[in-house]
Amino acid sequence: MNDNQQDSLMTPDERTVCEQIAAAGESPHNLRARALLALDTGASQEETAAQSGLTPNQVKYWMGRFRNNRLTIFPDELVTGVPQSTSETEPPTPTVDTSPDVKAEVEETWMMNLDDLRWALNDMLEERETVCRQYGNEN
Repeated sequence: MNDNQQDSLMTPDERTVCEQIAAAGESPHNLRARALLALDTGASQEETAAQSGLTPNQVKYWMGRFRNNRLTIFPDELVTGVPQSTSETEPPTPTVDTSPDVKAEVEETWMMNLDDLRWALNDMLEERETVCRQYGNEN
């Protein structure tokens, strides 16, 4: 663990949970917990990727998710039964509304964004074809 608690990625209680998850097997959650533990001890993202079996981009992604969501990145059944710290220095665990209405709204927004992206890409391809024809280049 880092000597300076402020430089630490996780609290002692979070470290305990991650150690338990990391030791439980080879599932994606176990690999993510191992990566977070490596980062907490001061390993670089590249070193963590090599140690954990995740890619550097996955390490960066899960570190960000952990910083924003803490232990909620893991399924409840992996975290249940482990004492949670209530110290004043620990950031609060955010709650997420997972009601069907919210899920449907998120899915609809996601699909609209994908449609917008498809249309934008299609427009760019049409523009490229126009420019290529204009200059006599078929590529």
